[in-house]
Parts: sequence; structure tokens; C-alpha cells
Amino acid sequence: MSTTRKNGNTPQGLLRRSALLLSGAISILAAGPPVRAATTITFDVPGATYTEPVAINDNGTITGMFTTPGPSGFVRTADGTITTFRVKGERATYPMGINRHGVITGYYLHKRVGHGFVRGRRGRITRFDVPGALYTEPFGIDDAGAVAGQYVVSVNVVHGFVRAPDGAVTTFNVSGAASTYVSSMNGNGEIGGWYQMMDGTADGFLRATDGTITTYNVDGQGATYAAGISSDGAATGFYNHGSDQSGFVRWRDGKIATFDVQSAWATEATAVDGVGTIVGSYYVSGGHEEHAFLRSKTGNITTIDVAGEGLTYPVDINNAGVVAGECSDSNGFHGFIRTP
Repeated sequence: MSTTRKNGNTPQGLLRRSALLLSGAISILAAGPPVRAATTITFDVPGATYTEPVAINDNGTITGMFTTPGPSGFVRTADGTITTFRVKGERATYPMGINRHGVITGYYLHKRVGHGFVRGRRGRITRFDVPGALYTEPFGIDDAGAVAGQYVVSVNVVHGFVRAPDGAVTTFNVSGAASTYVSSMNGNGEIGGWYQMMDGTADGFLRATDGTITTYNVDGQGATYAAGISSDGAATGFYNHGSDQSGFVRWRDGKIATFDVQSAWATEATAVDGVGTIVGSYYVSGGHEEHAFLRSKTGNITTIDVAGEGLTYPVDINNAGVVAGECSDSNGFHGFIRTP
């Protein structure tokens, strides 16, 4: 959900006004408002050995997974209150998306098979499956409560689905594709993802709310993998070209911009906000640790690593420019929040 995000107000320079030369030069200096630097905090679910945020909504509420040691879900509101949950009777619960009302979707494992769930604002959990699916894996939920995700049709065959708020399920597949993978859904119900052809080639797709599917490839050659979709319908992700991996953004009008973090051998965009700001991760040459970046709509790239951490991986950005993700140190993995 993204465009150029500034850390506080843009600093104003000294303003100089000249009076009439006949009366002499008079300068008036006006100081601009103070610049507010971005702030980053880390957090953990109490007692967790691993805390992994997966999504943040426009209210600043985060959902994700933690282990104690089994995987369970959590909700963290903007004031820092953390509520944990698990699908009753199941050992592993994986939240994947949250809408602006705080309704969460994800999947749980029962005998190693994935099934979908929706968790209401008050904590009530509804389970569901795509009819006939071997495995159901939701990835996003819109503001009306519709859920999007993917399901396993047969061995190595995956298709997309949309579950309406009333529970009705519609399945879809990109025409001619061997498999269709859903990666994201915005609050309006638009879906982003990628698909694979029988020859192994991969391209991105966007599915409109009326079911129309638009496909695209970044450079017409390498594989394109879409990761996030903004409230404005912009898609972001990464594409392969030769032995390199670069980030991209496809704007709503179909224009595509590509980018790399300087000195990185791999750049992977994960999310974009409504004004065009992109977050993601990158690897520098000779290194194997993930670093975090933020790219403005105008193309300025800033590293936003959490200080003192070994790995920083942003997973989402909301329309206020607040970034959520995970980071690591010698004590394990933690959640982080970066506020502009």
C-alpha cells in the first residue's frame, strides 16, 4: 500500500524575502516545523519463542503467528494490547490477513491438512473449506468480509478461490495456467498473485471484483512473482532476470517500474500502500542476511533495518505508512513496528 513517505514534515529552509531595493534589503527568517524522525519498536507475544507478524490494517492492528512451542495466532492493537487465539482443538493456527474491522482470516492444520478460518471481531471462529479441496489456504480478507486464497486441486495443482461473506465459494484459475497462486487481497476485494504455465514460466495477475483477470510480465522474459496489492490496485513483488532478482511495482494504469537496492544481489518487494510506498527486503553482495527497505513512489530507497538486529523483514505497510514485520537477534525472532 505505498508512495513517497516522509518521516515527519519536510524541513523548510530559511525563507528570505527582499524588500524594495530603494528602501534596502530586509530579510525575514522563518524556521520550519521540527522534523519528526521515524520510530521503530519491537515486541513479543508474552512467553513466545517466535513472534511473526503477517499483516497490519489501517487502524494499526497487527495479526500474526507465534510459537509456544506450537503455532498460534495473535492480534496486537495499536495501543499494544495483545490477544492470542487458536482454532479450538487444533495444534497449529496461522493467521494470514486482517481487514479494517479487525476480522482475520488464515488457516489451521488438522492432521497436516490445511483448512480455512475466519475470526470475527469478538473472537468467534468460523471454519471452512473449498468444496473438494485437498488443502485450503486463505491469504487475504476485504473490508466486506470476503476471503481470497488458494486451494490444492490435486498433487502439484493449485487454483484460487474467493469466499463471499455469506460463505459461498467461487473458484478460479488463470486461463491456460497449470496453477494459480493467490498472494494478496485489498480492502476493495481486488486480488493479486501469480500463475505458472505447464512449461514452468510464471507471470503475475490481478483479479477485479467482477472476476476479470488481467495478466502481466515485468520484462517479457523472466518469471514475475506478485506479492502485495494496494488499496489503489497497485501490485508489487519481484521478478527474475538472468541470475538477478529485482523489485517491481505495477501501477493501476498498467505501467511498470522496476528497481534495485544499491549493491543488492536480490531485491524483493512485499507490500505497497495506497500512495505508492513500497517495503521489502534485500540481500547485499557477499551476505546472506535480509535487510529491510522502504521505497517512495518517486523512487527514493531507504534502508529501515531494526537497530541491533540480525535480520529485518517487513511484511506489510498500511495507508498511514506504518510498517510491520519481523526481526531477529540472538534471542530469537520478534515483531517490529516502524511509524513514520
